[in-house]
Amino acid sequence: MLLYQYLVYILIVIYYWFICIFMARIGKNIKKYRKKRNLSQDKLSKQANVTYNTLIKLESGANNNPTILTLSKIARALKVKVDDLT
Repeated sequence: MLLYQYLVYILIVIYYWFICIFMARIGKNIKKYRKKRNLSQDKLSKQANVTYNTLIKLESGANNNPTILTLSKIARALKVKVDDLT
């Protein structure tokens, strides 16, 4: 039983590590495309119709559960595909 619990723990750690890496990549890509288009965070948040706070959290990796709607709004404002952000 102890081995089973240890394996479950390891899988949970790997899962959360993967999620953190994935979300950090989304934030970096949003920032990369935003800077490429010479947009401030404030201007992008207004163009994408998302809150400024949401955009900041996404770029910093603090928001680890963005909705597809939020990502699609940001992608549309940046004139890229959602896949480009992931």
